[in-house]
Amino acid sequence: MIAQKEQFIPTVSTVPVTNSSATSNFTSDYIEFPNSLKDWSLQTTFSGGVVTGAKLTILVSNTYNGSYIPYSPTVKDLDLTVQDNLGIYDMIMPFRYMKLDYVAGTTTGNISFVITK
Repeated sequence: MIAQKEQFIPTVSTVPVTNSSATSNFTSDYIEFPNSLKDWSLQTTFSGGVVTGAKLTILVSNTYNGSYIPYSPTVKDLDLTVQDNLGIYDMIMPFRYMKLDYVAGTTTGNISFVITK
């Protein structure tokens, strides 16, 4: 039997980042990845505004309250004005915890994140 995927909405101070203001910088609460051998994907969606200067860094750690580092150079300051950068995936998640560090630039409108793992 194939393992079923689950969707997860990242949060900031426990508030889901779904149709949230895209005008302010934030770092999400930690997201746990208990199964490191499972593939994952992150989809970013903007609505109702203009994306200008928005960037995303995926941060990871092996402890939820430890120091977080960029997952890889390819997802550090990822330019979210580029359509191809709105979907990110990998075959494994070797770290236990992830955070999303969003920099708004002068973006207007709303942002949503969905992780499938």
